[in-house]
Amino acid sequence: MTEEQEVPWPKRSHRSLHEPTPLGTFGHKAFRSAFAKLHRVEEVYQALRLEAEGLRLDFLDVLRIELTPDRSTYRFIVDNPPTIPSHWAVTTGEALYNLRSALDHAAFELSVRGLGRDLDPDEAFWSQFTLTDSEKKFRERAKKELPGLSVEQLDLIERVQPYLKRGREHEPTLFDQAAYSMGLLNRLGNVEKHRHPHLVVGSVDGPSWRTGQPEPRLIRGPVEQGRVIMEMDYFPEFRPYESTQPRVTFAPVLLDDDGPVAFPGVLGTLRFMAKRVLDVLNPTGRCDPSLLDPIPPRRH
Repeated sequence: MTEEQEVPWPKRSHRSLHEPTPLGTFGHKAFRSAFAKLHRVEEVYQALRLEAEGLRLDFLDVLRIELTPDRSTYRFIVDNPPTIPSHWAVTTGEALYNLRSALDHAAFELSVRGLGRDLDPDEAFWSQFTLTDSEKKFRERAKKELPGLSVEQLDLIERVQPYLKRGREHEPTLFDQAAYSMGLLNRLGNVEKHRHPHLVVGSVDGPSWRTGQPEPRLIRGPVEQGRVIMEMDYFPEFRPYESTQPRVTFAPVLLDDDGPVAFPGVLGTLRFMAKRVLDVLNPTGRCDPSLLDPIPPRRH
């Protein structure tokens, strides 16, 4: 019978998991796993951008023009619209997961550094980057979810909380934009993780324009076969498919509970804000809140 021997497996400690340098973390002394997650999000975002560009068609390719029976109105009707790639919903979920876990990895690392040790099983179970909608909930949850963090670090994390009631006594700052983005990420991430993939659809956007014809009326909403997306009053000199035509923009959107958001642009924005939050919390240097301080006024 063959004799077997087994050597010890490496411990799943914070230190052992961060000794390798993951792709996309060159030059970073902290938050390596978090920055690796953001690097992957950037790859996904750029790939989605290229695919979205490929869906841009001239309106004549996806519209037919009909005159109403009373000859008073031209109707522009969607006909054979481009198909949204079926993998977008799953790919979006991957990006949202990596964005959320990047913040959680950073929170875990801050706790390890603050405590000077790895987290025990109970602490590790609760560890995450707290995101909540009220100051009371933040105070309660931060005790369990962010052990070992300094008062300064907790204050910076609280400043990007998506509170329902945020003060407006100061000038608009990236902290406000980051808080909005963190709320959007938390909402989108929870839906994707626990309920269902997000729906990405084609959207009728703008602007439209004219050259000599009456101003067209744009009907915003999803791009669906047979839907009227624009109307224009009858104009004798207008020749469908021949004259200079009104233009519309077709753009993919991700459907959030609060309405549609630009896709895949929302992923790029969320990645930018998540990276800025990590830069502010960088534990290898002084926490630098100026990275999210008031936006300087534009120079004319």
